[in-house]
Amino acid sequence: MTRFPPRHDTHRALLVAAVLLARGAAADAQSGAAVGISAGQTFRLAADEQTLWLVQSDGARSVLQVRGPDSPFSPRPPLHGSIAELAVARTDLYVFLEDGDFYAFRQNAWTAELNLPGRVVPVDLLGTNNELYALVPAAGGDPSDPRAETAPPDRPQGRLVVARYDPRGWTTLTAAPVGSDGEPDRRLRPRLGVAQGFLHVVWFDRDRAQIRSARWDSQAAHWQPGPSLSVPPDVSAFWVTAVSRVPSIFVARRAADGTEELHAWRLLGDLQTGSAEWRSAAVTLSALPDDARPVAYLAASGFNQHVALLVSTTGGAWVRFGRSEGQPAESSRAVASIFQQRHGPGTAARWLQTGTLLVLTATLLTLFVFRRGSLAQSLNLPVEWTLAFAFQRLAGCLLDLLPFALGSAALLGVDARAGVRELFTWAVGPDAGARRLPGQETLVWWAVATGSCSLYALVLELLARRTVAKLILGTHVLAENGGRPRVHQIVVRNLIRFLELQPPLWILGFLVLLSRNRQRLGDIFAGTVVVRRVRASTTPPPNGE
Repeated sequence: MTRFPPRHDTHRALLVAAVLLARGAAADAQSGAAVGISAGQTFRLAADEQTLWLVQSDGARSVLQVRGPDSPFSPRPPLHGSIAELAVARTDLYVFLEDGDFYAFRQNAWTAELNLPGRVVPVDLLGTNNELYALVPAAGGDPSDPRAETAPPDRPQGRLVVARYDPRGWTTLTAAPVGSDGEPDRRLRPRLGVAQGFLHVVWFDRDRAQIRSARWDSQAAHWQPGPSLSVPPDVSAFWVTAVSRVPSIFVARRAADGTEELHAWRLLGDLQTGSAEWRSAAVTLSALPDDARPVAYLAASGFNQHVALLVSTTGGAWVRFGRSEGQPAESSRAVASIFQQRHGPGTAARWLQTGTLLVLTATLLTLFVFRRGSLAQSLNLPVEWTLAFAFQRLAGCLLDLLPFALGSAALLGVDARAGVRELFTWAVGPDAGARRLPGQETLVWWAVATGSCSLYALVLELLARRTVAKLILGTHVLAENGGRPRVHQIVVRNLIRFLELQPPLWILGFLVLLSRNRQRLGDIFAGTVVVRRVRASTTPPPNGE
């Protein structure tokens, strides 16, 4: 193997140091800058199964957002320069700028890495769990690697090499079995991929109307022909990735109306025995608005058992998700909405987190000072009533809320399951202390659902002291003295209901279990209780009692 010599650029190192020092003071303002969609902006996407990165570059600066399987997009410190290539490897993000500078993002900070010779930008960049590979133009047109003759004889030799990166720098692995020129559309450039443990080079052969591949046999130190895939000659782009660890190829094709269609194939069978072949796979895509028709697919990468797609549409750029088995659990997101945060990383969430803590503290103090009796003393209810079971209260809440959650999700075009996951991880999951908020669509959906549910409960309890769920479960609302609750009591308990349904305050639901009379926060402050009817005992007490 040929090791590229390290490059030490003193001026660049000083510039990087200055940028990193300045970033500490200005990161919040920079990360929160308002963005839109203009002709000078470019968007890029990269992912592995656990993280999805989205980049917006304007030529002078690149702004990044990242999310996990159960967390919303959140900003990361920006990078000065326009990102040309990026890949996720070893849980870190690696990027090449258009000027050839090479950086890694790890431990929430950018570090300058060793550039490729001549500061060239790779044709393609591939990250795996343990390795980072680049498909690099070879200097001078002839590879220095003596194994060039191992390339298939029907392909041009010597124009591309495969390089591997480690902490010591870049190493030439081998000459690639394909050339880099002759293809004007960059979306049809050769690609790197990994399938069944083998490194692959995949390219579009326009003459044969095929997507062809070759796998690198490290033991024999030469390229083995891989399975080919026949495609229409009017292919406009293709990508190689893995979805749920299954090697996949996604192909974009221009339709008659000027939009692009997406087709998918999965690699099935064993490469070593020669039984591997590409088989067509039907992919269900997350919905786009009616005015957002896909004009061009820009990127495709496996993420969270889906394929994440960056697509330019008639309504702007979108992140779209596809799944080959069932409906996507992820909903489409407008790129503009992802980058619309106007504050630094976590600023809004920090304020909300602080406000929630103050509300909880004030609530507990108020309970113990003014309503201690409701927590500790049993109520004297009429003989025909007794306290509702805790499970009845939980079931009643879910039955009342479910129709409004599903209805508002359908009305607003939100994936309810994905939204619930975001809210749950925000309330009690790993994002609870990470100063991250769910997406704007999820927050709006939940506010509409809980607001309409609280209004519905207010009206029905004013009229009949019970909602439909309480009617099904056989429960009623009474005042603490056993009488019919007054209007102001119903209003108070349902105003507080709306607050209790917000994820940061879900923890207050434990009051139903902790309070003596199984009251939630709204009941305690309103002086109400939820009861179930029981039959009064007609059996006379035993003698002496």
